[in-house]
Amino acid sequence: MSPPLRSTGTGEETETEAHIGVRPMADVQQAYTSLTVTGGAPTGSGAGRHAEATDGASDGGRGRELYASGALDALRWALARGGSAPVTGARGGLVPDLHTLTAEVDAAAVQLDDPVCPVDARAYTLGAHEALAWLCGHTDERP
Repeated sequence: MSPPLRSTGTGEETETEAHIGVRPMADVQQAYTSLTVTGGAPTGSGAGRHAEATDGASDGGRGRELYASGALDALRWALARGGSAPVTGARGGLVPDLHTLTAEVDAAAVQLDDPVCPVDARAYTLGAHEALAWLCGHTDERP
């Protein structure tokens, strides 16, 4: 399998396997696989933040599922494995450059700051935000 194409932000596409955002592609793949294998339950150092954000909800675990879906969708999009960006819906297909990843994490932050954001959307967006923030180097806590 050939490496995915990466957008350079100038309309050009290059073949690269080096990094997604500031993270080595192998680390991103490992994070994605880990979330997939555990059924979406975070296993990295971000697991504590995830528990704090979704505990106490009387939703029967729905918040945890939505959080995991957001994180998985963000990593899947970043790995160029199909789908659109998890928050803005931007077109997928290429490994996004750091500028595009940062725009997506910023869009997630805006949604999370919205006091009328529905609970389900908040849980999903939080998962996407934490995965995207990790990719951008805003945190070292892996989703």
